[in-house]
Amino acid sequence: MRTSRAIRVAQVDNWFDDLYDNAEAIPFSGHAGPLTVLLGGAAFHRENWDDDVIDAALHSHFDSTGGGFSNAFQLDAEWDRLRRRTGALAREARDTGNPELLLTVLGASLHEVQDFYAHTNWVEPRGAPGFGGPDWAGQGLGGTPTWFDVPAPARQAELLYTGGSIGIPRDHGSWKSDGNRSLAHSMAKDWQGRPLYTEAHVAAYFATRQWVAGVRAWVADEAFWERTRRLERQRAGLDHDLNGALNIGVSSGHWQGQGEACNPRILELDCGERSGPGGNLLDLNGAVQRYFARPRSFYRRLWEDTVTRLQAPEPTGPVFPVVSTRELQARTQFVRLDVTRMAEIDNLDVPGRADLFVRARIAGQPYISAVINARDSFGFRRPNAPYSFLRSVQRTATFAEPVRDIRVQIRTGDVRFAGTDDDVYLRIDGSRRFALDKRLYDDFERGDLDTYSVPIDDAIADHLSVGEIERIQIEKSRDGAAGGWRLGGVRVWVNGRLVVADDRVNRWLEDDHRSWRAPGFVPSAPRAAPVPIQIALWEQDPPIRGGNQHADAHPWDRREDIADAYAPGPVAVRRTTRGGSRFGGRLGDGDRATFTYVLSTYQPVPADPPPPPPPSPPDLRRTELPTGRVGGVNE
Repeated sequence: MRTSRAIRVAQVDNWFDDLYDNAEAIPFSGHAGPLTVLLGGAAFHRENWDDDVIDAALHSHFDSTGGGFSNAFQLDAEWDRLRRRTGALAREARDTGNPELLLTVLGASLHEVQDFYAHTNWVEPRGAPGFGGPDWAGQGLGGTPTWFDVPAPARQAELLYTGGSIGIPRDHGSWKSDGNRSLAHSMAKDWQGRPLYTEAHVAAYFATRQWVAGVRAWVADEAFWERTRRLERQRAGLDHDLNGALNIGVSSGHWQGQGEACNPRILELDCGERSGPGGNLLDLNGAVQRYFARPRSFYRRLWEDTVTRLQAPEPTGPVFPVVSTRELQARTQFVRLDVTRMAEIDNLDVPGRADLFVRARIAGQPYISAVINARDSFGFRRPNAPYSFLRSVQRTATFAEPVRDIRVQIRTGDVRFAGTDDDVYLRIDGSRRFALDKRLYDDFERGDLDTYSVPIDDAIADHLSVGEIERIQIEKSRDGAAGGWRLGGVRVWVNGRLVVADDRVNRWLEDDHRSWRAPGFVPSAPRAAPVPIQIALWEQDPPIRGGNQHADAHPWDRREDIADAYAPGPVAVRRTTRGGSRFGGRLGDGDRATFTYVLSTYQPVPADPPPPPPPSPPDLRRTELPTGRVGGVNE
């Protein structure tokens, strides 16, 4: 599933808010110190960012910038300001026919929308030691409501604030404040290791859906909205911006938390509170230099122009309305994937120097983790936390059953000249076929009965489902010196189910008749509740060493990645996988690895349904008059 151009533009505009918020740490910004500039290779190349743009980026967050927000009335004023500016710029984009401006407004405004739930006490329970929040669930308003889901009187009755605000003793916090055991002193909930991260993430997800729906209704032009959604052209620089966002985020340690690389202070040997296993200074320096080696893209220039207008103080004009997410929350659940342990088994690097990370897909949505640097194994003990990925799915959703594994058993006939040295394949449709082969092994000799692991990792990454298996067909390449091959029998298992069993094929595959199709195979396309899951473990390597290496975590030969399917529900599933070469020849298939993962479900608690309205009085009402009186006059 490739992300649309429109979403990619909004994503990178969301990231620019953080890039410019860190101007003092960026050697090319023109706002960094001399040592940062020198070490970052920017002595002769600085962009000299505008102060107003940096100030706007700083204010694109719900935190202590500019004094913060110490109560619900201040927060309400900021939400109204943001709605006025977002709505005005969205309609300007419509009126000028500029879909890229609308996407820039959405991306930049959503950064502040999402930031609210990570840096306030909005999702916190009431009365926790050292801190406390409104406990919306206890008030029947839902476990993860958005700001606009809660009526204004209920909000204004609570002490709501952002971290580090004037008069508030709790600060923003680092990635491991309070050992990530509580929120007593620091309230950030912006990565998986922080308490209440899941609740903040889920609330921000619904707030994002709500915000986009509100802007769409405010634009009130479905033809223009559709043009924006489809975004026919992609200008140069978008891929460069997105790659820069990922590479800088991962190498700095800011991608999914896990801390920053050790950067000792001058005249000290202390790496500081922010250090951890999640960043690498050399990688960060390279990522920053590669990104700023190219001039500012069209998208970055448009963001610079737009963010200052979006953050204009005290704007006038109407605020666009938003609708409740209660019904959306009632029909949505989240599948959660946690990688809780990972290790390389036969790593060839210097012991302890592997840089491991995970790529995953949940229901087709791609994810990538932070990199844990210089560890051959890692168990994610506090203050670190497991790699964690959340995917929203409808509670009633069904999915095409994914292909998780295919195993083929081949019997070669036991007659003279039955064997072959030619290549043999399994074909499943008009475009997909897979070689059946074992390394350093003489396959398909007379009388052999061998089982093969089918190399389907690439097909799984392309979302291969059981319904796409149109046929089971064994093929042989053109005849070699030994001529034909006597196929004795075939058995095939898909996801552990036997789908073909023909032990009496007994057919020569040769000349122009080099394929056999299973006559009894009936294609099927099962759908069910289990959600397709794919997990791949990688080791990060610099380009000079050939780039990243794919670790073998699958127990079968010629397989590396794990394919799974998880039925959402109250029971979590824990699995451990270990790389190997089962069904292989005499040579293994590379660096083996192992990891443990857990699949679970998070179900939001929606707000209580609103009470039914009081019954309307009937249009006509008959009343009994007192006896002996008509119209108040005695008879």
